[in-house]
Amino acid sequence: MKEKIILEIDEYQDLRKKSKGELVDAYFRDFIDYAPDNIKIIISGSAIRVMKNLLQKDNPLYKRFSLEISLGELNYLEASLFYPQRSLREKITLYAVFGGIPMILSMIDPHLSVEENIRSLLLERTGFARSYTEDVLYAELKNSGGAYSVITRIGNGRKSFSQLRACLEDEESRNSLDYTLEQLQKSDFIEKKQPINIKDSRRKRFYELKSNMLRFHLSYIEKNPSTIATPAFLEKYIMPSINTFVSYRFEDIVRQWFLIQVERGIRKDIINIGTYWYDDVRAKINGEFDVALETLDGYEIYEVKYLTSPMKEDLVKEEITKIMGIEGIKISSIGFVSSSGFEQPGEKRITGEELYRL
Repeated sequence: MKEKIILEIDEYQDLRKKSKGELVDAYFRDFIDYAPDNIKIIISGSAIRVMKNLLQKDNPLYKRFSLEISLGELNYLEASLFYPQRSLREKITLYAVFGGIPMILSMIDPHLSVEENIRSLLLERTGFARSYTEDVLYAELKNSGGAYSVITRIGNGRKSFSQLRACLEDEESRNSLDYTLEQLQKSDFIEKKQPINIKDSRRKRFYELKSNMLRFHLSYIEKNPSTIATPAFLEKYIMPSINTFVSYRFEDIVRQWFLIQVERGIRKDIINIGTYWYDDVRAKINGEFDVALETLDGYEIYEVKYLTSPMKEDLVKEEITKIMGIEGIKISSIGFVSSSGFEQPGEKRITGEELYRL
């Protein structure tokens, strides 16, 4: 009784899978209520939906926790500490493919190329990252019917509610889509995004995957489940489109960069970070700017370019002219982010190197 004891129960969801699993929460409630003061209890698990359910009003463990931590993946900058000697382009690609799970990042071999790491960890049938994706991320989905269909249809892109509903095959899945999306968000599989200049518009609301590794799996491996992990497969099925795949994630890296600036007090004028929707009725065009900041002075928008060489000045001017020609946009400034820098420096021009210098 004089010793301080910490009792750690990891992968708590596995206890609830056993016979009479529904009683486990009640047992732990009683244990917590009557445990002596010298005992601290930590309950953790990787099944996010199960763990979040412990916090619901109808659960026996409701209000039994003094501290709740939702531990997500590392951001791109933290993830890059696992491969500090890599080139800028390799860092961007490694994050785009493997995301920010520390256990996976620790297995990236510094002596192998990016392509060789992808092959050994994600393409090989016994690759650890592939097993993790299929066993941990998929186990819950494949038993939930509509959820698996929704995830596979979101894939590497983003889908609106109407787009998802239209591609579901049966009426039951279509009718339960609201519930399915809600459960997938609770499980941290997907996140809901909408332009920061348009509030509460279901038509402009999009859903996308949170896990980079799951996104890669759906884009390449799920479509070719019986593939042989050879350099030939990489060359035919992955390399032709890998730059496009990475470019979408590079946009997310830029948004994370601005968020880190806010968290560190570098940018104190930013209210919100996201995308900006425009709709030019006269020209009959609409679309979305990659990165947008809502600031005290208005909206800053940034065009993000994942390039292999410095962004040419002619392209910068062309983009500015195109943006200024859109009727109805309300922005305070235009900026650019180029992974390979710029032909000429200028105001609000952010290079890929800057993203990793914070």
